[in-house]
Amino acid sequence: MKASSSQSSPPFWIKVLSGVHLGREAQVFHGLDIGRAKAHWIFDDPKMSSRHAVIESTPEGWEVRDLGSKNGLKFKGKKCQKILLADGTAFGIGTTSFRIEIRTQEESHVSPPNIEAPTIAGPATQKAGAPPPPPASDGQNLQLHRLSGAQTTQQPAEGLGPSQDERKTWTQILSEFFKAVATRIEDRPGVVVPLIPAVTLIFTEGLQAETVWTLGYGPRKVGAHSPDLPLLNSEAPPTAFELLPGPQGLLFKTGHTDKVLLNGEKKAVGLLRAGDKIRIGATLIEIEFEK
Repeated sequence: MKASSSQSSPPFWIKVLSGVHLGREAQVFHGLDIGRAKAHWIFDDPKMSSRHAVIESTPEGWEVRDLGSKNGLKFKGKKCQKILLADGTAFGIGTTSFRIEIRTQEESHVSPPNIEAPTIAGPATQKAGAPPPPPASDGQNLQLHRLSGAQTTQQPAEGLGPSQDERKTWTQILSEFFKAVATRIEDRPGVVVPLIPAVTLIFTEGLQAETVWTLGYGPRKVGAHSPDLPLLNSEAPPTAFELLPGPQGLLFKTGHTDKVLLNGEKKAVGLLRAGDKIRIGATLIEIEFEK
């Protein structure tokens, strides 16, 4: 079903499927732009441009259009400049995945707000005759509502609005992380064994997508509190898994089979092979070995 631009259509929503802002959603309006800084809907995503893409109503229907970014839009594994939207359309901007949903009023999470003299957040421009977008918030469950020509008043929803963490730069986030874990680092002797061949961890999904770690020695710990191999994922345990050199090869070990999956299965211990995949929430890591 195409997402029609007529006012009789059910509310048209966009939902975040992956990344640090997993679960956020917004009701679409003409001119809703998405980006890392200068946009209505702001994401802490290093692969997004400041103003990366915009959603618009066109004669062909609703579409999301790239605004000249370096990384473009991702649709069915390919880079593209614009995507015609329909119910269920999934696409990516930066490392964040989205899905379009058409909902009835009963399915919507909130009732449309009352609006009066709306002010426009961000630098987005609008076509002549198009209703102005409402003030936008980049809170955990952002609700953006298409406006009619009538003057109304918007009451800010309790608990919405950007958190302090969402406003921090990468340098601030990493600096605070290392300060926090420094007190947990213990200076104790240990046995270090070379990994032959070296193992490469390739992040293919999540906030660290396109990150590559090549490890030449072990054992190693990977997790939210790991000082040298940290997972930037709120769902990750302090130590998500360990990589242990063994006589038959590199062993995977986890004490969190409810959160850490090896090739989609709950395994506490497993011998790693090239092509194996480790899933921790929105983060997916692929294993390769140096040749």
